[in-house]
Amino acid sequence: MNDDERRIGVRHLRNEVVHVEIVSASHDQLDMGEVVSCATVDVSSSGLQLTMEHDLPEGAILDLCVELQGVPKQFFLTAEVRWKRPVEDGVRVGFMLFDGEQTDVDTWRELFP
Repeated sequence: MNDDERRIGVRHLRNEVVHVEIVSASHDQLDMGEVVSCATVDVSSSGLQLTMEHDLPEGAILDLCVELQGVPKQFFLTAEVRWKRPVEDGVRVGFMLFDGEQTDVDTWRELFP
């Protein structure tokens, strides 16, 4: 199964702003608490695909803040880097969302069933 076929749920093509905060990673190149901005390629109830300038290690756990056009709310989500591959304008990264009481994952899933 390739990276693009792993996600459960319908993919919605979106170009949205995402701020990624490094929360947990066993990788020397990442600074804990660092925040980077990037853009979505697509989103679903269980994950996101982002284009980033930063290379992130698989398995890194990150906090995401997603701003959706036309939605006045920011979504705070926690996700794990599941895969990555280089692309012309940076790195394409696949994230799997985690369940969590301290996140907006339930509201996210209502928006993207």
